[in-house]
Amino acid sequence: MTGLIGENRRLALASVLGINALPLVGIVWFGWHASTLLVLYWFEAGVVLLRGAFEGLFAALPAGPAGRGHVFPFDELQSKRGSLRVVGWLPPIYPRNVPVVLNTLIVLALIWPLAGVGVYAVVVDGPLSPGAPSSVALAAGGIVLGHGITAIESLRSGRYERESAHSVLSQRHVVGLLLSLLPGALWADAADGAGAVGAWLGLAAIVCAKFAFDLYEWSATGSDDPSRIERLVSRVRADSIGEEQSVETPDGEPVERIRPDARAVRLRGAALGAVHGVLPLSGLVLAGATGLTWLWLGLAEALLVAVVCLLPSVLAHLLAQDVQFGHLEYRIYESDLVAYDRLLAAPQWRLPLDALSECHAASDPIDRRTSLNTGTIRIERRDGETERLAFLPDADGTASRLEARSRGEAHSRGSDAVARERGGQS
Repeated sequence: MTGLIGENRRLALASVLGINALPLVGIVWFGWHASTLLVLYWFEAGVVLLRGAFEGLFAALPAGPAGRGHVFPFDELQSKRGSLRVVGWLPPIYPRNVPVVLNTLIVLALIWPLAGVGVYAVVVDGPLSPGAPSSVALAAGGIVLGHGITAIESLRSGRYERESAHSVLSQRHVVGLLLSLLPGALWADAADGAGAVGAWLGLAAIVCAKFAFDLYEWSATGSDDPSRIERLVSRVRADSIGEEQSVETPDGEPVERIRPDARAVRLRGAALGAVHGVLPLSGLVLAGATGLTWLWLGLAEALLVAVVCLLPSVLAHLLAQDVQFGHLEYRIYESDLVAYDRLLAAPQWRLPLDALSECHAASDPIDRRTSLNTGTIRIERRDGETERLAFLPDADGTASRLEARSRGEAHSRGSDAVARERGGQS
């Protein structure tokens, strides 16, 4: 295993060297300007974000303090435990990483193009050198290949097992690129208009800064040796990687198993998807596309466009709700209640019945608008925490049975304590 990791690290180093050799080839043989390098570095920042989003799906560790307190798409999935192997040749995917990955993709879609506009705006004579498009396209392909090799190395070496989605997506590489991109953009414009010495100094500064950041990332993420440069970012990793308390299932078989109603889960997913589809900003796109289609083509075509615009949101929320609730099984044991996810093959939480303070059953808004006889149970723990059992076919009956078992368990524990006290006195 050590030999494999060493081989993968050498392969990753080779890809770093190859990616950073491309600008030298462009400068020497193709006459690139400094602004041409900035275009490539801007492109690479987007590739790095995509690579991080891909690797973040497989990160095995939970998020630390740096990942809390933020609002992410499908935020409730961050509480999910367990993983799912989609295809045999890839590591398992952790649903709790999906919100962080989606947030990164949103940042990529919104901010990365604006950074490109900024790079274009600060250069006077255009972003590419004369005759450079074909060579730049080849270099862009090399960048994609190099980062693809790095992603494969990460999966083969098992680096994702020592990372959380937040540490994988900590943007170290992207921050380094942007740090060289922002001041470098102004310097590049000045270098392109300066004499030969000024141009070469500007090019050398940008290339060396970029190469240093790439070596930093390779060294920081490739070894567990604390004597390496990783020590410089130990504080960041501590904030990005958290600890997860294990949840064990009780011994023996449960006395009762309760599963949510799959129809109610799907209805809620579809309803949430439709609501989010009409909210800003997606709602503005929906209204604009539907309105223009109605004016130009007619009502039937406008309705078809509306359905097409809403469909991605509906499907995404259907999938998210199915992963969140669709495969849960609430297992009632003699003295414990366990929420077990059959899809992820992992217990989500465990509640000793004598720690149950209150139990309330209520109908979901979907239940009040449909004929589904389901409801939600809200459980108050004695420590102040709450648990929710959603989409249950018989919420009132289940709540009554849980309260009865809770009272019985508390009475049994109290009787045992009295017996032990009396035994000690005698």
